[in-house]
Amino acid sequence: MWSLGCILYQMVYGKSPFQHLPITKKLEAITNEAYPIDFPKLECVFHLIVTDSNPWLMDVMKSCLQRNPSKRPSIGGAGGLLQHPFLQPQGERAMQLFQAATLGNENMQDIVRQILESSSDEVWNRPDCVDSLCKAGHCIIGDS
Repeated sequence: MWSLGCILYQMVYGKSPFQHLPITKKLEAITNEAYPIDFPKLECVFHLIVTDSNPWLMDVMKSCLQRNPSKRPSIGGAGGLLQHPFLQPQGERAMQLFQAATLGNENMQDIVRQILESSSDEVWNRPDCVDSLCKAGHCIIGDS
């Protein structure tokens, strides 16, 4: 997982997390939390990834770059990296829902329906699923 985090970091920032350090300090920095990993704010990378509007990209990088291996995600299983929203096919639509938190309930329902239509999990086929999710979403974002 650490290597994957380094690869993602390189892809996003165009450099490795400790590129600025000499080799002996790099080896020390990998295990020493006194050397912080900088995650600079980016406006845009390749006109595709906007880190400020994609918190899941940052979450994947930061979770993979945990110094304590037991805190890093596993690849599969519940809570594994393959289940992370950033790596799911529905991730793009889920991100639209995340960004649409200020939309009205009708617009939010349309977005939720689109997400649910792309899912093959039977739990989403309940008749009241969309209404329940939208009501829960408004509770979370503070609407009444």
